[in-house]
Amino acid sequence: SVTKNHISRQMIDLGPEDVEEFYFNFKFPIIDSVMHKLSGRIFCLLSNWTITVFENGYFTTPREPEVPKPLFPQSKYLYVDKYGYLWMMNTHKHSTLYLLDPFCFSLISKYVIILPPRRSIIKSFFPIFFNGKLNSFFATSKSNSQFYVCDLKGSVITTFNSHIKCTPRFTISKTHIITYGDDRKMFLYKRSFERLTELNSFNLSAIPNSVAFIHGLKLFVVASSDSTLCFYTMTNESFALTTPINQIAPEMQD
Repeated sequence: SVTKNHISRQMIDLGPEDVEEFYFNFKFPIIDSVMHKLSGRIFCLLSNWTITVFENGYFTTPREPEVPKPLFPQSKYLYVDKYGYLWMMNTHKHSTLYLLDPFCFSLISKYVIILPPRRSIIKSFFPIFFNGKLNSFFATSKSNSQFYVCDLKGSVITTFNSHIKCTPRFTISKTHIITYGDDRKMFLYKRSFERLTELNSFNLSAIPNSVAFIHGLKLFVVASSDSTLCFYTMTNESFALTTPINQIAPEMQD
């Protein structure tokens, strides 16, 4: 976990007493962070518009990225793609995505995304690669409920209008994508790069907070605002639910 002034690290299956705390001695707090899951590198953006990287228990010396600082605060600035490259988002006046070198934070390229109507501001995005090359983007807007596919020139290729009056959130795997929102609706799509085909829709009893794919089992799990976890299949297959014996009351273990 990341806070304003340190990072906490805990190994899976260890108790709370095994949490490691890593504090830094920088003068400025962390305002955003993102982790590359494959390498474990954590990029931390400080309030003075510099970036430090946490890796192997150490913070690097903060460096300023070759990206102009937005005039107004944003809820999110950083994103890292599957190859480990760092992205920064500037939503002042229009939405600009900056692709940076993940080590020296020099600018590689930038993309201006134009969402209707009247250059709506991006809420979130996802870069789409084809044969290792950047091909297009998935994107959502702060001002409407559409889910967009955009080309590298920032123009909209395809629009999906499945949600009503709320900006959808989304979770992506190599072959599927799920959109979900405060309208308590969830949509499962088959994905082939930027091409999407709707497979199923779900009406939920509570607002979904997050969705995750369980790779290898053709399952995904939904955590909702009523503190429940629900598991769904991506096909018509059914799975038996198994409960560990030590979690069953003694009178029911016969």
